[in-house]
Amino acid sequence: RNNRKSELLYHEAEWLAAMANWLGAPYPREQLNQGWEMILLNQFHDILPGSSIGLVYEDCARDYARIRELGEGVRSRALQTLAMSANVPGRGVLVYNPTSWARDDVATLDLGEQGPLQAVDAEGNRRPLQALRNGRYLLDARAVPAYGYAVYTLEPAPEPAKASTLAVSEQALENRFFRVQLNERGEIASLYDKERGREVLPAGVVANEWQAFDDRPRTTMDAWDINTDYEEKRYPLTKPATVCVIEQGPLRAGVEVRRPLLNSALVQRIYIYEAVPRIDFQTEIEWQEKHVLLKVAFPVDVHAEQATYEIQFGNLQRPTHRNTSWDAARFEVPAHKWADLSEGDYGVSLLNDCKYGYDAQDNTLRLTVLRSPASPDPHADEGHHELTYALYPHGGDWRHGTVQQAYALNLPLGTTMVEPHGGMLPPRWSLVTCSADHVVIETVKVAEDAEELILRLYECYNQRGRVTLHFGLPVKGVYACNLIEDGAEPLPLDGNQVTLDIKPYQVRAIKVRLARSRSCGG
Repeated sequence: RNNRKSELLYHEAEWLAAMANWLGAPYPREQLNQGWEMILLNQFHDILPGSSIGLVYEDCARDYARIRELGEGVRSRALQTLAMSANVPGRGVLVYNPTSWARDDVATLDLGEQGPLQAVDAEGNRRPLQALRNGRYLLDARAVPAYGYAVYTLEPAPEPAKASTLAVSEQALENRFFRVQLNERGEIASLYDKERGREVLPAGVVANEWQAFDDRPRTTMDAWDINTDYEEKRYPLTKPATVCVIEQGPLRAGVEVRRPLLNSALVQRIYIYEAVPRIDFQTEIEWQEKHVLLKVAFPVDVHAEQATYEIQFGNLQRPTHRNTSWDAARFEVPAHKWADLSEGDYGVSLLNDCKYGYDAQDNTLRLTVLRSPASPDPHADEGHHELTYALYPHGGDWRHGTVQQAYALNLPLGTTMVEPHGGMLPPRWSLVTCSADHVVIETVKVAEDAEELILRLYECYNQRGRVTLHFGLPVKGVYACNLIEDGAEPLPLDGNQVTLDIKPYQVRAIKVRLARSRSCGG
């Protein structure tokens, strides 16, 4: 979890700091480098997978605390510079989007108790806010630009916003996308896709099913190995759950599920949204087991001979059967933010925000959540754990929104409060936009040895083509370079945009020379 969250924090910090640098702030290269070096140090092959002794993780926790301190400091200062440079017509909030696509999503605000509120965007459109507990609100943010922001003015609402398409009880959740029915353990007994008129689950099974297995590798290397036959001894998890409604607003509805898992305790909040076609499972576990492997399973009514998994800068397919010895050996596989099962015109993706182990057999996707090896650390992974995973049923295959939804889960819209003032940037603005959904702008940063902007992008659909990047700042030149920022092959510039070719799964890097802002004397 700390590894994923740190990488995402520094992704945000780098592009915001690059923007603040153009606006005249010094680029915090030393702090970013110090943080990245600690992130990389803790990706050592025995630290990251949990196969070190307890003392290592005490050091690791201190490192991650320092990583967060540095990264959050860079992000906060850069956001302050950006907010002061935006034209803000009234007291409100700046909502920023750290991803490659314009976003319709919810954003979380911490305002204190203020009564019913609504938000007004730059075009005069009023958007509802949903009051949460402890003075927090959800904002219905629409069309927040890629690598950009939208400013909303906050004003009193004549009355609290009412739920529209959302309905929730202890047994069911429903919006315009899905109808979800829960059983006595808080598992999903039925999931109906209302847009496509089909039941997502096969008859007679449940989803969001917690599965616990005896995990005693036949070697002395507990933390490194999982037996191929671990499924032969499964512990029953049949005790009922306590389910209660925790939210029923216009933007999000949710229930909280509390249940025991062997000697451990689970608290899970299941959310559906008015405008987001995804079901989120925010999960906390107090883990107190020995030699137990914990998975969560989603059987789906999809015929797929291959499962697709996200890897770094792309994805790959693996069989869903174990018919050969080499397929059977892949009973547990690595992946990043998502895995998917799709047939010709329909599929289901299982997303996550901090886990790296999946398996798929026949029509069932499973996410590996926790283990409890006794060697080399007799107390490995005991204690409190947090994760969020999500289910995303979709038309077509994984190319129909899975990549975007996985990024949205991992990189939620960010916010910072703003007071009215004039600024050189408009109330809605984007640093860079991309013309193609199949190309991800993964990194925006300042070059290591120059003042140019560096963009790293990759193709994610196994699809070649031409892509146009449009910049929201005056550009003097764009140059192709390699991933270590060497080279400067000029690319043809058309105003503030550049068009380039990209091959299937290709990773490209470009340097962008910007005209300096007026605040820099340019």
